[in-house]
Amino acid sequence: MNNVPEWRYTGYFDYKYKENPFEEANNSQREFYKLFKQSFHDGQLLDIEDNLPYAFILLFDLINEYKEHRDYNLLYTQMDKL
Repeated sequence: MNNVPEWRYTGYFDYKYKENPFEEANNSQREFYKLFKQSFHDGQLLDIEDNLPYAFILLFDLINEYKEHRDYNLLYTQMDKL
């Protein structure tokens, strides 16, 4: 996919401890993340190229979703795919 909005990686801890990781994102990055996350949940894996922030944010979104559904096997499967 050639339409991945570039999102510079600034480090793991920047995403883990930010209350809103999108505060510095532009609209195209936000929109792509929504597509990336929905595609992931639909079983379609998109190539994010070298834009690791998308994966880090999804990682923490999946952990937050786990806090609601408490299905360890689902989380394990999702982490394996990611």
